Amino acid sequence: MSLTEFPLFRKYCNAQTHFKVESKKVLIERQIIGEKYFETKIIARQFPEMLKIRELIERSNKIYCTSTQEEFESISKSHTIIKI
Repeated sequence: MSLTEFPLFRKYCNAQTHFKVESKKVLIERQIIGEKYFETKIIARQFPEMLKIRELIERSNKIYCTSTQEEFESISKSHTIIKI
């Protein structure tokens, strides 16, 4: 079994939501809506959150595609963040 090096970058294959997996318990999600985006930091405390991060790491669900740090970072340069 190989060790996973973090961060990992994933996205939904529709490219509207991007993920930065910082560890087995921490995830940053950027969801694009038009010319703006939401950013959410998820610290996994419950099983569904842990499962989502594991699926992102393993790409066990075919809805996730590989992404890059450049693609993830470009969202903040080309879109305006929505603050709630």
